[in-house]
Amino acid sequence: MTDRFATALGLTLLLACLPGCEKPEEIRHYTIPKPEAIDQLAGGTAEPAGPAEAAEPSRMLAAAVLRPERAWFFKLTGAVDAVAAQEAAFRAFLKSLRFGDDDSPPDWTLPEGWSQRPASGMRYATLEIDAEQPLEVSVTTLGREGDDADYLLANVNRWRGQMGLADFDANQLESETEQIAIEGGAATLVDLVGHMKPGGPMMSGGAAPFASGGPRSQSGPSPLDHDSKPRPSAPSGAQGLQYETPEGWNEEPASGFRLASFQVSAGEQKAEISVVVAGGDLLANVNRWRGQIGLKATTQDELDREAQQIDVGGRKGTYVELTGEKKTTLAVVVDAAGRTWFITLKGDNDLARREAGKFQNFVHSLNISEP
Repeated sequence: MTDRFATALGLTLLLACLPGCEKPEEIRHYTIPKPEAIDQLAGGTAEPAGPAEAAEPSRMLAAAVLRPERAWFFKLTGAVDAVAAQEAAFRAFLKSLRFGDDDSPPDWTLPEGWSQRPASGMRYATLEIDAEQPLEVSVTTLGREGDDADYLLANVNRWRGQMGLADFDANQLESETEQIAIEGGAATLVDLVGHMKPGGPMMSGGAAPFASGGPRSQSGPSPLDHDSKPRPSAPSGAQGLQYETPEGWNEEPASGFRLASFQVSAGEQKAEISVVVAGGDLLANVNRWRGQIGLKATTQDELDREAQQIDVGGRKGTYVELTGEKKTTLAVVVDAAGRTWFITLKGDNDLARREAGKFQNFVHSLNISEP
């Protein structure tokens, strides 16, 4: 059999077999990208969501009461209609606040339908509102010093940032806030409507206003210089770290992981301040600190709502204040010079509260550079 004949025979047999040997046609499913997805894959920009797809706006009623050494914050946030239904009750609650002559916690009267949960982590108290749309009011407190107007502006802009709004300038503060007379002082109230940013209050708008008093000037004396003495250089072994030591803090030699270490005491009460470089994410470290003072672990959502931003030598850091039955931990975490820095104050409750303002000033003064 010649090669040509063999080839012809094979083709004939194949053609004869095709009608009976063909498999049933398979049903195939295809996923066709939406036009906006194709635009993104091609390097274009998807069309923005229409008005019906936009998130519903939120409303925030937030008030600050400035005391000599501490600030108290009261905040109600939720859907616009739900907050509107509680506005009168919130105002009545603010008017019921009663502060003494010292920096002791306030007393208040709860409106009908409100109940109080005990202190938890970074909150002094949580006030639950039993309504058609349940809400809650957070009560927090921070140590403070410095100019009242600067401090208020920093916190108002922090709240505006949380709602996706642009910063106020100093000239707008008086016209855009309301003073509510309370026993022993006044509460500054701000009423904001916007869209809560993902991640909640940890997200700040604008160019870094911070809860502890706003950006520090890079030149000229600080209004808090009377309370601290300059340290021109870091302790031995802590290259790249400079700071100002608050009055009354006793510095100890740096050792191990500690790049700076201090002790402060008042009678039987003691507190320890340290600066270390370490690892681990913020939530893991916060829960470790909580466990050390007898608090239950928190969640990322709760941490996002309650943590504050703070200026660390011109960088944005995260500040948490944790209060247990007897002990308090004040902690700041900041990324700088390619590392994660942890600045903590741990001590007895009353002393930690008294030293909170100095701790924040110390954090502001930290100048971290490449070692």
